[in-house]
Amino acid sequence: MNIGIIGDVHGNYDALKSVIDDMKENSIDSVIVLGDIIFSGKEPQKCFDAIQELEPIVWIKGNTDDWLNEIDEKFKPKTEIEDRLYKEFIKVNKTISMEVVKTIKRLKEKEEISIEGKKILCVHGSDRKINEPIGIMMPQKDIYELVKRLDYDILLCAHTHSPYIASFKGKLIMNVGCVGLPNDEPRASYGILKFDRNNFEYSIQKVCF
Repeated sequence: MNIGIIGDVHGNYDALKSVIDDMKENSIDSVIVLGDIIFSGKEPQKCFDAIQELEPIVWIKGNTDDWLNEIDEKFKPKTEIEDRLYKEFIKVNKTISMEVVKTIKRLKEKEEISIEGKKILCVHGSDRKINEPIGIMMPQKDIYELVKRLDYDILLCAHTHSPYIASFKGKLIMNVGCVGLPNDEPRASYGILKFDRNNFEYSIQKVCF
């Protein structure tokens, strides 16, 4: 079984389409989605529709998805950053259907799944917080603490827009990077988990768009 893991699409349909095509070439059987699908790109509705067509076995929300729960007509921006985000929210909100809003509002913040005997925790940021980054910038001691408290074989995350993999004491931490707004280079990235009986492989795939 081959599992594709994507996150941080941010309304970039061209990048998402390129990743979906690449997943087909890599014989991906099922998909896990780690959130931040619609804000703040040019084609949020098309991205949502494409994700739905994939029928993800796990689909959780990201921190920008949570804007739909945090912002309403009574929201008043208090800072320059909040004002910028609010304007982005209003712009995107006008282009998406009520189905998008209802579906994303209902998404879980984290979800557990078991595949071939491996316990997997799917989050957007970290196991503790939706916007806590896990990646190359994380101090080594914090990685050790994370591994100690983690009661799972695999932690799948995103949020930082840069891929990162750490394997320690039999546990795997995989930040799959970003589809729509990558930080590290102008290519989309996603993760692959391969389960073949007693064999297990993992990798980050880079895709031009």
